[in-house]
Amino acid sequence: MTYLKPGDPVPHKWKQWFREDEDHSSRWRKEAREDYDFAAGRQWSELDKVKLADEMRPAITFNRSSVVIDAVSGQEIQNRQEVRYIPREEGDAVVNEMYSEAARWFDDQSEAEDEDSEAFIDLLISGMGWTENRLDFEEDPDGAPVTEKCDPLEMFWDASARKSNLRDARRLWKIKEMPIDAAREQFPDFSDADIDAGKWANLSSTNEPNHNDPEHEYETEQEDEGIRSRKTVKVIHLQYWEKEPYYKVADPMSGGIAEFGEDEFRQLEGNFKRLGIPLKSVRLTRRVYKQAFIGQKLLEHSEGPCGNHFSWNCMTGKYDRNRAYWYGLIRAMKDPQTWANKWMSQLLHIMNSNSSGGWFYESGAFVDQRAAEEDLAKPNALVEVASGALQAGRVQPKQNAQFPQGYQLLTEYAVSAIRDVTGVNLELMGMREANQAGVLEYQRRQAGMAVLSTLFNSLRRYRRARGRVLLHYIHEYLSDGRLIMIVGDGRKQYVPLRKQTDAKYDIIIDDAPTSPNQKEIVWQSVMQILPGIKDMVPPQVLLQLLDYSPVPASVVEKIKQAVQKMGQEGEQQAAMQARAAVLEVQQKEADVQKTQSEAYENQMEAELDKRRAAVEEAKVGADILRDLVEMNQPQQPPQGPQGF
Repeated sequence: MTYLKPGDPVPHKWKQWFREDEDHSSRWRKEAREDYDFAAGRQWSELDKVKLADEMRPAITFNRSSVVIDAVSGQEIQNRQEVRYIPREEGDAVVNEMYSEAARWFDDQSEAEDEDSEAFIDLLISGMGWTENRLDFEEDPDGAPVTEKCDPLEMFWDASARKSNLRDARRLWKIKEMPIDAAREQFPDFSDADIDAGKWANLSSTNEPNHNDPEHEYETEQEDEGIRSRKTVKVIHLQYWEKEPYYKVADPMSGGIAEFGEDEFRQLEGNFKRLGIPLKSVRLTRRVYKQAFIGQKLLEHSEGPCGNHFSWNCMTGKYDRNRAYWYGLIRAMKDPQTWANKWMSQLLHIMNSNSSGGWFYESGAFVDQRAAEEDLAKPNALVEVASGALQAGRVQPKQNAQFPQGYQLLTEYAVSAIRDVTGVNLELMGMREANQAGVLEYQRRQAGMAVLSTLFNSLRRYRRARGRVLLHYIHEYLSDGRLIMIVGDGRKQYVPLRKQTDAKYDIIIDDAPTSPNQKEIVWQSVMQILPGIKDMVPPQVLLQLLDYSPVPASVVEKIKQAVQKMGQEGEQQAAMQARAAVLEVQQKEADVQKTQSEAYENQMEAELDKRRAAVEEAKVGADILRDLVEMNQPQQPPQGPQGF
């Protein structure tokens, strides 16, 4: 894969991309700045302020729109979610558990939850929220996890992107204004003029104004160091992807499948042709992500920092189809909020400019005019008038100004319309003062959340995309044997994080057990059914339910440690009892075997005695038989010598 070299001119194609993308987002950027001003309470235009000042009218601002933004962002904070990696194949459960805990560790180290919440506020105001995920090798040589919220006005996107969260974008841009000293450290081989991209990109019209004079030469080494440290330059960071061909080749020897790039395949194909061996292959295409840092010249060009993903993740709000960009809740609240401000200003003007009391009188109507002027405002004063002055109507009170009919209703309508146009009800904001059942309160709050489901669905999709980015960092950079804490079954253990190349993952977004709303809902549900099932639930399950209790986390941890210690002591005692039971069983078995052995010996001895008795009987019978035989033999006379 070949890249452009640092110092090369900026490709014309990139300049054309930037002009298209900048032109497409210019209207959105103008509205976004107005939205941020509006959310911050600057809700009167300069023309209206001048007009009010000429008429001596007050510019009143009761910023109710920011309360709605805070209420919706508070719902996100109280219902935070986390990324979990679920195995697709048998045997990957342990690996995915480690990766899920590694993702949680990444978020804890980088404070990603807070950065996501700030980006979600940007979404509610301007319609777009951005974060960047990276590893900081300056802070930690092994790579320190970093999650940062990006200023939406620093970001540019593909003008042809139409899908939510910019899922179909082919390129993304970030315009970063850097102190000149920091830029020199990052790009030491370039001059100050080469680093600054403000000239060709005309950034003064797309980003915050560049206070550097583009025609002015940069400071020399002899200039004051304090002045030099305040100078800034703008550097463009581009990430994009393009399609690249590659080949899948069947190995003629082993039958396996291997992948090769264009050049590698051509060389391999030539070698096999010379050997006369046919080569089976198929040509495919894949996305290749790249990045570049751009100033007046190309500063750096390399592979993308995050594999097959952008390192920036975007969440988008409601889509304006005709203008092809996204907007937030502030757009809908502008008119009713402005209307309410003008009504309040008009009300105060009427009260200030109309009469608030006084008297009409003719000369000589009072006996003592000076005393009358002093006593008329006193509620219990007696003011003497000339004879017949009252009957002649020579003294009359001024009539107070009357407000137009329905003025109060119009003001209340304007104030309530600020919430109505967004769908955020009083229950969702926690401002309902009516005495209503908790179930009804919860149902109305959920109904308000249903109106905002599109925004929270975008947030959920953003977290899924960010989970893929984290998986790449964990797999490629963090799987170096560093210890990751795994929490489960009431225990904590540290295991080394290792890489497994053949594991498959499904990324799901689960409600974090630490979110207040999730804990409240689960705990209330458990308390309703626990009395009936407490005898059927194992103690380990009851221990896990403590994570959803309103008890402080430190107390829950102490309870778990105490239960774990008791469990260990119980296990030791159970092991000793089991060992004693085994010894007792073994002793009983030995006694039984001894008894059986003795019985067997007795049986054998008895059998031997029987055999002995039988032998004795056989001997006696043999003697008797021999005697009988001898008795039955005939008697022969003795024979003497011949001749006698």
